[in-house]
Amino acid sequence: ALAFRQVDVLEEKLGDLDEAARCYEQIIREIAPGDVDGYRRLRRLHLRRGETRRACELAELELFLCAERDTPAERLALALETARLWWDRLQDAQRATVAFERVLEFDAGHPEALAALRRLYHRIGAPERFVALAPQLFGVLEDHQERQVLLFEVAQVWENDLDDPQQAFDWYRRAYDLYPEDGRALEELKRMAEAHAFWDELLTVYEQARSHELSRGGGASQE
Repeated sequence: ALAFRQVDVLEEKLGDLDEAARCYEQIIREIAPGDVDGYRRLRRLHLRRGETRRACELAELELFLCAERDTPAERLALALETARLWWDRLQDAQRATVAFERVLEFDAGHPEALAALRRLYHRIGAPERFVALAPQLFGVLEDHQERQVLLFEVAQVWENDLDDPQQAFDWYRRAYDLYPEDGRALEELKRMAEAHAFWDELLTVYEQARSHELSRGGGASQE
């Protein structure tokens, strides 16, 4: 504690941020390697110095060290701040991806983290991780048009990046089932049936669509 107070003098009284950072690093390395407050002070100091990468590295250590002390909400806030820095300020897609995935460990439905990972998985070429995330993404979207865009996006990734036409057909079918008034999904289903001989699957789509129409019509006539 005395050593940290001496460094505080360098930082606050004398304004020597570089020397203060050097002393903090030495204290944490040699005297207090597990001191959460020390990591926190040093992280904030590096941010003031513009050493964003080092600040992010320290934040990740801090998240590990503060597991039993800080509340889940506090750890979530730090994880989110770190993820934003990795991407917004440093443009490090790989580290930002890991950081936003860590945010989901605290809040599996965090909208900002999910939206960021949607972009980042495309950026780093991780189609398997993108399609695995798709149900969570769909769950946080409320706008019907945005949901429809996502369904098409997932179908295209299955078809073009993962070379799985059956999965692609299934996702286009989801789009058609949810939004039958938009003819684009049906056109894609027809195209895939022709390309991959999915005639039985396409027939099932038509039969179910016809059954739904009859059900709706029957309900209306009963009223």
